[in-house]
Amino acid sequence: MYTDPSSSSWICIHPKLGLYRYEGMAQRRSLPSKPILFLHGTLSSHRSWSKLAEQLWTEGANYIYAVDVESLHNAVTMPQFSFYLAEVIQFLLDVERGGESELALIAYAAGAVNAYRYWLEYADQSRLMMLFLIAAPHDRTTFPLLREIYINAGVENSQPRPSDTFQNFTRVEAVQAQSSTVLVNIFGNLMGPDFDGVVRGLRLPEAINQVLPLDHQSLNKDQRVAKIILSHLQGEYYQVKLKLVGLRLRREDGEGLSGPVAFEVDRHRTPPDTVFQGITERLYLFEERVPPIYTMAYPISASSATITLQLRDLSNVSSRRRRMYTRLHIPLKKDEGSIHSMQDSEGSDLLWRVTCQRMPIVLGEWSKELPDIGRGI
Repeated sequence: MYTDPSSSSWICIHPKLGLYRYEGMAQRRSLPSKPILFLHGTLSSHRSWSKLAEQLWTEGANYIYAVDVESLHNAVTMPQFSFYLAEVIQFLLDVERGGESELALIAYAAGAVNAYRYWLEYADQSRLMMLFLIAAPHDRTTFPLLREIYINAGVENSQPRPSDTFQNFTRVEAVQAQSSTVLVNIFGNLMGPDFDGVVRGLRLPEAINQVLPLDHQSLNKDQRVAKIILSHLQGEYYQVKLKLVGLRLRREDGEGLSGPVAFEVDRHRTPPDTVFQGITERLYLFEERVPPIYTMAYPISASSATITLQLRDLSNVSSRRRRMYTRLHIPLKKDEGSIHSMQDSEGSDLLWRVTCQRMPIVLGEWSKELPDIGRGI
């Protein structure tokens, strides 16, 4: 163990892994906390996190760590990175922290992309309670994959029959395992729509997306980003996920297919990989593990929320466009969630599930939820 000569705040605890522990100098109050691990971007080092680490240390975080991939002299290639990160996390939790179960990972730029790929690969074995992706260039990222399985429940039916959708339907399954990790995706738009001057951000359907008027170089140092990270680490939000359960599109748009259609939530377009096109009148059922269409966060002081859901017709074939506009009322303190059924202007059936869960706490103690107060007349 030795102290980094360029910064007395970072102490190297594992030279081979390039793992450092932060020891702040400021007087502060100490709070119960899970380990927090930083992962830097290209042409950077663990020292780039000093400002954010100092803010978290001041707020009471006790176990702050960072890896220095640059110190490994580029020995870690992209295919090996997930294995390397798993080794770091295993040492940090099992050896350094003596059997801690999970940690929070905060990653920046190229490091964020690699952290996201690690999470996709390890899923429920990632040991990540929270994953913060800052200024991540997701343009070439492989997103969670889905597969379709045609189900024929009839005795003699071997071909799809549009009039028999209860016996013949398509089940949509997730390839990756389900994970309870809370994802927070933070990117800037100072230089243009979702563009921070270096990379263009992308809204992830399974992540809480936060967009700030910052450039690429400021995103891992700005106090506004630190405030967002801190509030999520302290569990001050409900995580709300909008999931598609069933879909049956009516009216053919061309060659036996309906669509493509996309959705907008509170006027934000869902990511490109949530555009749907399917066989007309075919019933598509989405299993529980399929990623949500959209993920949102609401403060624990709120008892309910209202979101606007719109359908966008992208077929560009018919002069008559599909339309759907609805508002969903969400009770935030019901863990079992709610089911919503609706139709578009062409009679297509859509079934949604809205799930709500309070975020886990990485930093601090669990605070009681405020009781609901009835509104007088």
